[in-house]
Amino acid sequence: MLKFYFDWICQPSRALYILLKLNNVPFEPIVVNLRDNEHEEESFKEINRFQKLPCLVDDGFHLAESVAIMR
Repeated sequence: MLKFYFDWICQPSRALYILLKLNNVPFEPIVVNLRDNEHEEESFKEINRFQKLPCLVDDGFHLAESVAIMR
């Protein structure tokens, strides 16, 4: 299943969340709290080496550029 890493305070994350919902894309939402610097933890660095949000992971394929995701 598609994993969607995001935080509500991040505008690109909110836009992608709406896009996924409107298109009925099944996904597992995973909140990464930016205020607590969870995006800077080593465990998240394995998911997104740039340590930015939003990020999609689908069966080992990682996509972290919000512009590319929206297209």
